[in-house]
Amino acid sequence: MILRRVENPRAVGLVYFLLLFCVSVRCFGAELLGFSERGLSDQEIQNLEKAKAALFETQVGRRLLAEADGVPEKVNRLKESPAIVYRYEPKFQIVFGEKILDRPVSWDLDLALARGLSEAALGLPVKVADAGFISRLDRAAFALEYASKHPNFSKSLLASAKAFQFKEGLSGVDIKQSLKQVEPRNELDDTAEDLVLIKRDPYFLFLQKRRSPLVEPKSRPMLFEIENFIRLYGPDFKGESLRADGLFGVTREGVDRGDIFSDARKIVEWGGLKRLKEALGKRDAQSIDKLQRQAARWLEF
Repeated sequence: MILRRVENPRAVGLVYFLLLFCVSVRCFGAELLGFSERGLSDQEIQNLEKAKAALFETQVGRRLLAEADGVPEKVNRLKESPAIVYRYEPKFQIVFGEKILDRPVSWDLDLALARGLSEAALGLPVKVADAGFISRLDRAAFALEYASKHPNFSKSLLASAKAFQFKEGLSGVDIKQSLKQVEPRNELDDTAEDLVLIKRDPYFLFLQKRRSPLVEPKSRPMLFEIENFIRLYGPDFKGESLRADGLFGVTREGVDRGDIFSDARKIVEWGGLKRLKEALGKRDAQSIDKLQRQAARWLEF
């Protein structure tokens, strides 16, 4: 009825355009444009402060809180949003899903916060698998330390871990296939399963489970892939362009994956490989091996 009263064809076209834009933003582009985010409510702030207090009880948690201090915190309105995401575009911030913040006391929120703070502390301009690996190690380290102080948490975490235990002698290829079928219900289950993987070999954490609080729409490139790209094509990427809707990056020297192409460009503008490797080098092999021994001892009980 409204459109029938509009006699000017241009006005009709404008109305249709505005309607299409609103639908597109709501259905497809809200998160991309940042319209899906809001500030935390008073109750959510209180719940988050309780989670931060839980982290502060541990040495790992205090380090993460200090390293990520000052990073803005937002809430994603979208129903299927992840528990927590460190977002670098359009600006650096930690974005929570609404469900993870809706309870006054939540082990899931404590664990998700440890993971999110870890990635935020790195301050990277791209999402690389190495950052996800580090954040999962930090979450596991926090969980072990927190479990030593809270018997009920330790009992729940251990029960979940034992339910996930792999059979002895299972090969790495078998584990990779098994992880594709894993469906953790929450952050606690995901952490428990990571501890089992860490006991076997921490580097299994580079593998993604099929449905995890960590799973994202696309897989993250690894540091060595970006490093190889920059060394192969040079920091200037002469004659570069993204083709096929960003699936491929074309340079004078050849064709490569579009996501690596875009990430490499951002890394160069951010400060180059040296700065990236410095950020990711905070967790050395010795500390990772120590965490593996801790996880093995804890899982023996």
